[in-house]
Amino acid sequence: MYCHAWGYLFDTRCSVGYGARWYRDFQCLAEPHKGQLYDTMPVIHFIPHVDLKKAMLWEYDDFGPYLCPTYKTSTRSGLLSTTGMSTNYIAPISLPTPEDNSKPPSYWVCQGVAMLCALND
Repeated sequence: MYCHAWGYLFDTRCSVGYGARWYRDFQCLAEPHKGQLYDTMPVIHFIPHVDLKKAMLWEYDDFGPYLCPTYKTSTRSGLLSTTGMSTNYIAPISLPTPEDNSKPPSYWVCQGVAMLCALND
């Protein structure tokens, strides 16, 4: 069982940092181009599985993939549902970082990198 998803965007107008773009040549996160407001992700092939160790986000490692939060809109906030989660938040998506670890996951956290499904504009 698998799923293909497309239409995800990186918001490079982030108020916290500078956002990110998808570096298509190396298939990893990269700094956005100057003046770039948004960047689209290529089609993502999801293969669902349960990884309880990675599900415990408080055991965060600063190497390897970045667990990119994904939101429905660029507001990045929403009402709390009965589950205690924001109604705008979808899930974290594991994205590769540069192989030389020059920009580890903590770097992308500080940049405020998140993916969006839709723009408010």
